Amino acid sequence: MMPVLMTLLFLVNAAVAKRLNPECSNVERAGIDVIIDSQNNTVDTLFELHQKIEKCSAMDGYIAEGFQDLSNRLLAENWKMVVKSEYLNDQKFRSAVLMTISDGSGKNVFNELCANAKDHPKLNSKFAEEVSKKCVETEEWIRKELKK
Repeated sequence: MMPVLMTLLFLVNAAVAKRLNPECSNVERAGIDVIIDSQNNTVDTLFELHQKIEKCSAMDGYIAEGFQDLSNRLLAENWKMVVKSEYLNDQKFRSAVLMTISDGSGKNVFNELCANAKDHPKLNSKFAEEVSKKCVETEEWIRKELKK
């Protein structure tokens, strides 16, 4: 009886999860691709991309890389525009931006976004503090990996 109950519970749970986070259709993935490939590097574009990714749980593979690259370049090249954005009040968006901070977009981009957080902390002190923390964590991870 217990294995049957566990199997039933698993199937119900999987069905609920699928309904809450459906996979992206090919059309939705194509729409995400268009945004990633557009080279339109604005906070509006990044937020739109996040909304589409969030809608169908598509933060993986090349989509995650595209979001990371766009996000990191925005923080490096347009810090003031990003930190003044109301979109940072959306906790899921803010978390996604912070989660993707790394040197994966290139060392120059990473160094520049980290410098922006240190050089302009008054614009949005809490966010700048969060970015600086992610920069330190990433730099420490890199140092540890290089020692291996």
